[in-house]
Formats: sequence, C-alpha cells, structure tokens
Amino acid sequence: MKNYLSILFISLLCHSVFAQQKISFYDDFSRNDNGWSESSTEKITTKVTDGHYELYHKRSSGGYCFYDDYFMETKSDFYFESKMMQTIGETNHGYGLVWGGKNASNCYNFMISSNGYYRIGEWTEGKFKGLTEWVKTTANNPMLQYNTLAVERKKNMLYFYVNGTEIHKRANLPLKGLKFGFNLKAAMKVKADYMKLDYSGEKINVVENSINNYIKVNLGKNINSNSTEKAPKISHDGKILYYTRAKHPENDGEKDDAWMAKATPNETWYKAETMGKPINNKGNNFVVSSSPDNNTLFVGNTYNADGTEDGSGVSVTNRTRTGWEIPKKVVIDDYYNDNKYVNVCFAPSKTVMILAIERKNSEGDQDLYYSKIKSDGTWTAPKTMGSVLNTLAADFSPFLAADNRTLYFASQGHPGYGNADVFVSKRIGSGWENWTVPQNLGPEINTNKWDAYFTVPASGKYAYLVSTKNSLGSTDVFRIKLKEDELTEITEPSREEMIVKNNEEEEIEKEIEVVVVKSDENLKPEDDITFVDPVVIVFGRILNAESKKPLKASLIYETLLGDANNGVATSNPATGEYKIILPYGNHYGFTAKAKNHISVSDNVDIEGEGKFIEIEKNFYLTPLEVGKPVRVNNVFFDRSKPTLLEKSYPELDRLVKFMQDNKSIEIRIEGHTDGIGNPVELMKLSWDRVAAVKQYLYNKGITEKRIDGKGYGRSKPIAPNNTEDNRKKNRRVEFVITKL
Repeated sequence: MKNYLSILFISLLCHSVFAQQKISFYDDFSRNDNGWSESSTEKITTKVTDGHYELYHKRSSGGYCFYDDYFMETKSDFYFESKMMQTIGETNHGYGLVWGGKNASNCYNFMISSNGYYRIGEWTEGKFKGLTEWVKTTANNPMLQYNTLAVERKKNMLYFYVNGTEIHKRANLPLKGLKFGFNLKAAMKVKADYMKLDYSGEKINVVENSINNYIKVNLGKNINSNSTEKAPKISHDGKILYYTRAKHPENDGEKDDAWMAKATPNETWYKAETMGKPINNKGNNFVVSSSPDNNTLFVGNTYNADGTEDGSGVSVTNRTRTGWEIPKKVVIDDYYNDNKYVNVCFAPSKTVMILAIERKNSEGDQDLYYSKIKSDGTWTAPKTMGSVLNTLAADFSPFLAADNRTLYFASQGHPGYGNADVFVSKRIGSGWENWTVPQNLGPEINTNKWDAYFTVPASGKYAYLVSTKNSLGSTDVFRIKLKEDELTEITEPSREEMIVKNNEEEEIEKEIEVVVVKSDENLKPEDDITFVDPVVIVFGRILNAESKKPLKASLIYETLLGDANNGVATSNPATGEYKIILPYGNHYGFTAKAKNHISVSDNVDIEGEGKFIEIEKNFYLTPLEVGKPVRVNNVFFDRSKPTLLEKSYPELDRLVKFMQDNKSIEIRIEGHTDGIGNPVELMKLSWDRVAAVKQYLYNKGITEKRIDGKGYGRSKPIAPNNTEDNRKKNRRVEFVITKL
C-alpha cells in the first residue's frame, strides 16, 4: 500500500449544534443543510445527491479531506460513524474517516480498502505516520457493498469498528482539533450514506442573570444592505460606527471596504458612507480599532507609500487637517499568520493589541494573542493569551472594552448555542495571560446561527454585533440596548475663569454642569450584566494659550504611581479636540505637548469606584518665551512639609526631559503656598520646597547654573483662600524661562 503523496483541504460551512449534556449529530444527506463542499473540477467532483455524499477523486495520486468543526471538550467521549461504499477505482487504495483534526496536515484517519485491509494513521505538520500497518480483516465486504466504519473514544481507550465488529483498540490519542469528516485516496469514487457523531457536551457556562429581555434590533437600511455587513467597531464615545461591507456596488474594488456612520442626537444613525481613499483601495479594507478621540485609526492589512495594497498585517493612520493620512505599517516582531483570517483590537491606551491569528503554538484554529508597544514604536512578538481563552476551534473577533480588562470574543470551541457564540472574560491582574473562564452571553444574545463581533462603547449602554438571523443580506449589524445608566458630565471652567488678579477678593465658584439621564425604573442593578466596568472619559481641547487657536499636540497620560495605564492621545489639528478613557482606581496625570510650546500638566484623582462620567479638561500651551510663568501641576509634597512625594517624579522627569531637549534654556523655580498660616513659616516652606525640586533636577543631571529658585510664600495667590479648591490652586510650583 502506498502512502498519500499530497492532501488538499477543502473547507466546509459549519453546522449549528446545541451544547447540552449529550449531543447527537446526524446527517442523512437528503439535502445539503450543513454546507458540505460541492464542486466539479478536473481533479475532484463532490456533491450531495440522492441521500448520499458522493466524492470522486480523479487523480492518480494524493488524497482529499472533507470535514467540519464539532465542539467537544478535549477529554470528551465520542462515537463517530459513517456508512460508505466505493463504486469505482483502485481496490487497494483506501477511503474512510478523518477525526480529531486541526487541518489536513494535522489529523487522524481510519481507512479501509475494497480488497480487505484497514489502516489507522496520523498526520503531523504534513508528515504521515502509520499507527498500524495495512492489516487484513475478514470484516470488509468487497467493492459495491457498503461498509460501516466507526471510531469510539471511551475513557482512555480508542476502539475501531467495521460493520459493528471491533477490529482494533489502542490507548487514547489527544485531539489535534475538532474536525470530523471523510477522506479518500486517489483514483476512486466513494459514496457516504450518512454521518453520525455522538459526544458528551459540556454545560454552557452562561453569564449569571443573562435573561434580561434583550432585543436585537437590526440597524436598518441606513447601515445594512443586501450585501454583507460585518466586523462593526463602535467608537468609545458611541458616536461613530465603523464596519466592513463586502461586494457592495459603491466599494472601491471587488473586495471588502471600510464604511462608517455617525449617530444622530436621538440615538439612531445617519446613512453610512464609504470611508474612501486612502483607507479604501483595491484590497480588503477594514477598521480594527479607533482611539478614544477618533483621531487615530488602526486598519487591516498594509499599504504602499502611494496608498495601494501591500500585504497582510496591521496599519495605523492619523487624522490631518484635510482628512486621513496614508496608513503606515504597524511593525510587529516575528509576525506571521497561518490562517486566512485575522482580527485585531487595541487597548484604549494604544499600547497593547490583541490579535486573533493562527501560529505554530496555537491550540487549534485562530487563537487570541497579545502584543505590546515598545519604546521605538514597534511591537513585541505575539504571545498566546492561554488555554483558558483559546480552544481547538476558532477563537476570534476580540474586543477589549474601555475598562481595559473586559474582553469579548467569539468562539466555535467553547460550549454554545450555535455555529459561533459571543463570550466574555475578565483580565486578572496587570498581565495579559491570566483570564477568568469565558462565559457565554446567553440565548438572548447568541442564536443557533453565527454570532460574532461584539463591541460596546464606554458607557456600556448598547452593544453592537453581527448576526445572520433576520438579516437583510448575508450578515447584518444589530444593536442591543443593555441598560439605562446615569451619565454625569463635568465641565471644567475655562482658563480665564480660573485665573484672578492678585488683588481680587471675590470668590470664584467652579462651574459644573451635570447632565443626568434617568435610569429605567424597571431595570434592577442586580439583574444587569456588567458589560463594561465604569470608566471616566476625559475630553477637551488643546489650544495656544495666547491666540486660543487649536494645536496639533499629544497628550500623555499615566498613573502617578506606576505606569500600568500609560497612553498617548493626539489632538485633532483642525479643532484641538482630544479624548481619553480612564478606568477607576488611580490618580492620573496628564501632560499636553506641542512643538515650540511649553508642556502643561494636570491631574485627576478617580481612585475607588464610580459610575460612567465625562470630564472636560482644556489645556492651554504657552509658546516658548522668556518671563512667562508655567505651572507645574503634578508636584506633590507631604502636608506642611518640603518632602517630595513619589507621585511627583513623573512630572519632574518631564521637566528634566524638557531641559535636556532644550540645552540653552535656563529657568527659575518658583514656590507658592496658600494663605493659611504664619507668613514667615509659609515663606520658609516655599523656599524649602523650591530647594527640594532643584535638588531633584540636580540629581538627574541638570547643572546648577541652569536653575535658579525663589520662594514667595503666600504673597502671590491666583485665587482667594476661602475654599479648599482655591487654596489648592494657590499651593503651586511654577517655573519661568529666564533664558532661551
């Protein structure tokens, strides 16, 4: 007997399976509901006809596999059976069953021949190994008669049957994947009368209190069409919906194009528009993530300098005054993908990406991997996110929520209700490899069809996903209302409102606008799933302090103790607008930077827990100029002492960097206190704090001749000392450029 010379994998559409304690799949081939491959070429003809699946291999060498994915736990018992017959061809070539496969290069097969032999074999990375020789058996019938083949796994053993007679048993073999089906060698025609697969199904791990009367609403003709809509990505503020359309008449080519739609004030959607060039070209184009401010987009595949398609991977584009720049390749160490599909999402901070790809160490099909940005702007090699998330089947369409720890993804490997279901998992700790056991979002969100691409804005009010059920075309974008939540918007007063003349005695009250959306009285908190942990959106504008014109600037944000949530936002050069998302539980610092301007810092303390809120913070950057004071906001001392607190270090390190980048500049550090206390003691305290800051700069390598200092005590307030908020404004450190 000859081994296969080659194997060709022909993919199949997946069927729907309900994961229960005992699952039985049976196909009598009366019609092709399960999407078996049907084709006719010079090499192969396949068709479902007259209650049979007919496979005709015309070549004189090689082999073919035809199979599908069926969920089961890797240790589940199963019984796999089919009734098959060879009608023409060589009698000493084999046909039979393929099981436990990842692909055609990694699977097991159980074959018989019409001259009365059987063999069990294993494919590993395209190399064949016979687990038995060709063995003669009297159980086989001659050609033109049916043979019933079966493979059974029971506890730790495998049993092989021909026509109900056990012909071989052996110790269990670990599954390479979840594909079960048929294979045949060269120069033969084979008919399968039926296919049966029984196995133990795991109980679906459904999120607690999943029944909430969620209603999937098709977003209608402004978003969906007779074409295929897929891969939606809602912006973090919920105001822009990015998605992909396949084979639409308005696409730039015959492949997928990126589209977008804007939300109306009453939470419906304006008519979608193609994103056009340079994002769309003749290749497959799609948005994978947007930054919180929508000024940066990550898109699929790579581009040449002229905007034409280049190859696979990920690219990034930034908004300019006139539109989007030509996307630039995101460089990832050791990037490759053995799957024809790729899905990517980015953390809100743009410092971590999650990829659904297939690599040499994948559990099976697409797996979830993560990559981190490096100091030079390139990204680390993808690392697996572990077997808690990844299965032998496809795990794909990841979406990391605004809280930076809630992950949604679709899976064909975790127990579910249909072809693909949506699951949720929470990140454990500060790393990216420890996750809670994925939970199915339940039968009101998942169907017995294909459900994927679940995406949620920072508010957690709505979810968006695609589904084939009740769609206008192949797949459509749907929306689910998750909750009615309180939205509090805090508007920061302008810079002019915050500054008062030294001789003013009137009180300045900080203006705070609060907008509350009343909660649905029928929605009880204990009945609601936490689809995204509460976060804070910080938004505003970055402007020239003198002209008030918008600046193209970067906004660096970080925790003041540690760097677990560092990120960079970019302002819109036409409007100066920016937007960032911060999880609760930290004290954050911000630094706005623009070319030829002095950086400005601020901070917000959102330690503890709270509800979703939006805070406006505007930054006014002063052009480099001698004599203008610049406040150093994030410098903190022990109460009534000159001792620097550790959370001051990031801010002072930025001042060090400023001095290093501008080697001719000399500055004067100025210290100020509030008006509460003995004037002499306050003056001494301000001088001592100036000395502490100067010493920190000296220790970092800034020479003494470049730094002067002066303490003013309480003599130069910028606000009355009548409230604690105003006294905080007066307790400040500033620096003045004395030489450029």
